[in-house]
Amino acid sequence: FDGSRLTLVRPEDARARKITALLGVPGGRLLAGTEKLGVLRYDGSQLERFHPSLDGTHVTALAGDESDLWIGSIGGGALHWQGGRMERFTESEGLPDRQVTSILVDGAAVFVGTPLGVAEIRAGNVT
Repeated sequence: FDGSRLTLVRPEDARARKITALLGVPGGRLLAGTEKLGVLRYDGSQLERFHPSLDGTHVTALAGDESDLWIGSIGGGALHWQGGRMERFTESEGLPDRQVTSILVDGAAVFVGTPLGVAEIRAGNVT
């Protein structure tokens, strides 16, 4: 919606139509989490994969921006994409559950909500 006109964006690939999370990022782009294709990036004219390493990830939450992105997943915990590097947080690292339902970035702290509780991640440490 540009203030006067609504535009429908319908990807040809049906897997890209199952949007599970949205995040507006600087520059007018939109990141979309999907059930089967991971994270997609839309710049107003083209829809593309954010990164192939996220293919197959069932995304439940997105927070941050394109250079420092937090991704919640249905069974893979919280993923942190920063500088081309992916870091994963699951129960092994201290999350209450592998299923992430929400993520909030607040300065240097990231709060990850799961069905079994909330974890705080700060500088790679989970509490």
